[in-house]
Amino acid sequence: MSTLPAERAKRDAGYHAAGMVEDGMVIGLGTGSTTYHAMVRLAERFAEKEISITGVPTSHQTAIRARELGIPLTSLDDHPCLDLAIDGADQADPLLRLVKGRGAALTREKVVACAAGRLVIVADPGKLVQALSGIVPVEVIPFAAVPVMHALADMGGAPRIREGKAKDGPVITDNGNYILDCRFEEIPDPAHLEDALLRELGEFGCDLGVKGHHEARRLLRTVERRREGRELLRALCHPEALRRVDDVAERDEDPASALAH
Repeated sequence: MSTLPAERAKRDAGYHAAGMVEDGMVIGLGTGSTTYHAMVRLAERFAEKEISITGVPTSHQTAIRARELGIPLTSLDDHPCLDLAIDGADQADPLLRLVKGRGAALTREKVVACAAGRLVIVADPGKLVQALSGIVPVEVIPFAAVPVMHALADMGGAPRIREGKAKDGPVITDNGNYILDCRFEEIPDPAHLEDALLRELGEFGCDLGVKGHHEARRLLRTVERRREGRELLRALCHPEALRRVDDVAERDEDPASALAH
């Protein structure tokens, strides 16, 4: 695929995602080139007064770009409940399992995705693969980098600290952490690898997408029930109420029952 068609495919994917945003939404803004195209289209719709939106950026880079484009920004402190989040992926397999995080914004992207009632992943055809493989990014606090690298090696990976470009030394994330690029020649069971990473390393930013086809369906149903529950709450965005909605959603029960407590 030549550069021009590839860029056009990114633009088309981003523009399609931007078309899913409705007036008045508070949205999560992911990091990366494909998501940037969505932001360009959102800025056009905002400038044309077609929609009024506010965005929560997942990185300093996204915040800078959003300000340049004229997209109003807010934070999770002020808007802990997002209507929708738009983000990219580095790889996507036929079961829609993902590898993410090669842009080093994986932890904030994960937080924003969890805060959103709906997550839209934008990807051009070049990101579609038959099987996930290659680099799996892991964000880690510098203090734990060496022990985590040993643990990753024991799991069959080949980790290295990501080096910066146009600077000496390691890449430092917006959270002040390192990125470990852990290479796996193949990932035959993404769910097992993700479970192992989370079990061994904790929540240090393994961003491998959903855990499998059946688990993906459960997660999608949970997200939908969270969305329904949050719609029932309307303007009431109380943290304790939202926690009850999420608990009920995890049990796959009617979200309205959360309001009875």
